[in-house]
Amino acid sequence: MSESSKDCDFCKGKTATGIFGKMQTNYSYSSANLFPMGEYHELFFARKHDFLKLDYVEFKDLMYMPIKWFEKVFQKNSNFKYPCKIFDL
Repeated sequence: MSESSKDCDFCKGKTATGIFGKMQTNYSYSSANLFPMGEYHELFFARKHDFLKLDYVEFKDLMYMPIKWFEKVFQKNSNFKYPCKIFDL
């Protein structure tokens, strides 16, 4: 896993900027999805390459990031009332 992180564009932060810019914390960040399924579609990544090695604080941060993003979407479009988070490893 550590070998693949050297060439990982996601680890290097080489990702597209979303509608609210790139939201970032110490442990995670957002990116636009180049193939969105709808008007509001964002990706969220942990800064640590090996997802299975996230500690509680890093995991909690990654799970909270979409909630902050959903709040921004709702401020922009109050009709967006039923957000969906899909979790994929």
